[in-house]
Amino acid sequence: MPTLLPVLARLPQPLALLEVGTSAGLCLMPDLYSYDYGRTVLRAPDMASEPPIFRCSASETTPLPTAPPHVVWRAGLDLSPNDASDASQVAWLETLVWPEQRARLANLRAALKIAATVKPRVVKGDLRGSDLVRLCSEAPKDATLVVFHPAVLDYVSDPADREAFAEQVMRLSVLGIERVPSRIPVRCHTRRKKPAARPLPPICERLPCRLDRPAWRLARMDRGRGVGGWQSQRLQTARQRSAIGSSRCAKRSFEGAP
Repeated sequence: MPTLLPVLARLPQPLALLEVGTSAGLCLMPDLYSYDYGRTVLRAPDMASEPPIFRCSASETTPLPTAPPHVVWRAGLDLSPNDASDASQVAWLETLVWPEQRARLANLRAALKIAATVKPRVVKGDLRGSDLVRLCSEAPKDATLVVFHPAVLDYVSDPADREAFAEQVMRLSVLGIERVPSRIPVRCHTRRKKPAARPLPPICERLPCRLDRPAWRLARMDRGRGVGGWQSQRLQTARQRSAIGSSRCAKRSFEGAP
């Protein structure tokens, strides 16, 4: 989230956010969280529950937001959505956090409490069908429609389906955003030209993130270029993490650790 916020904050406001592969819709609420970039801190609005605080180290040249994005519409699409108010589904989401990542688990729980109150709209549907089209058509016409996904295309095995999704997003939205390895520079693509009064900002700087973590970019959604090429690298990284996790579990079992 802290690497996505600078991108959203520099887009023409207000925003309409649509996340594909949204799960419980936690990434649909970037304006309701707190962010600590070291030299800049953004506080969440006052709410009944304590908001999560996402920390991220940013270089001196990184353009940091001075205010959260103005989100006027938000919706998510998922094959099997999770309900943040369902205790069993919340417990399942918590098991996806590695045991030693206590700060991450605390942020997850805080975000789930907000989602249970705000109840961001999450629609059950398939990105390969007409569900995405219908959902995009509901976004306010005077808002910048941003379609984004954290990692859903890792689970779409057919390259033709990934390319079809990319082309559909290009037709439906003003901007598409995807998460990519941090060494890839930011790119921007618009479906149509914006009026002179609301030009797209030049987003070409590095995003604030560590080199071993993914970043976000405004993706070229034409001919699938914005969604290809880096998949094998990220899958390899996932396998490496899985192997490390298995080794840790084996070591704990051998040493008799709880």
